[in-house]
Amino acid sequence: MMPTTNRFLVRLLLVSACSLAACGGSGTGKAVREGVSAQMLTIQSPIAKCYEEALTRSRQLRGQMILSFRIEPKTGKFQEARVASSELPDPQLERCVLAEVSKLVLPKPQKTVVGIDTYPLRFSPLDE
Repeated sequence: MMPTTNRFLVRLLLVSACSLAACGGSGTGKAVREGVSAQMLTIQSPIAKCYEEALTRSRQLRGQMILSFRIEPKTGKFQEARVASSELPDPQLERCVLAEVSKLVLPKPQKTVVGIDTYPLRFSPLDE
């Protein structure tokens, strides 16, 4: 029997991901970093579900996935999301995570493109 989603954790390195110079590109001031982090928090549960499903394929699946994406000016839509690198050899997990990121919209769009070059996600069971 597969444990429920709340037994797993996707450690979204939300606070440090952008605040420690991991966000590259233009328009990455404090308000943008906070907006990106807040939006990423909204998909923590769906991403945890992606991870739970991936664990049914490989119980030993753990590690970090680095995302990159850009935020469209004026609309605030997260676009061109891709996996820059991953320690998790599961293409289905990558597709699922990217689908969730692609649904996001920054509430206060910027006048220029915002490029997020490095956004780390760490995947592991809660008990580790």
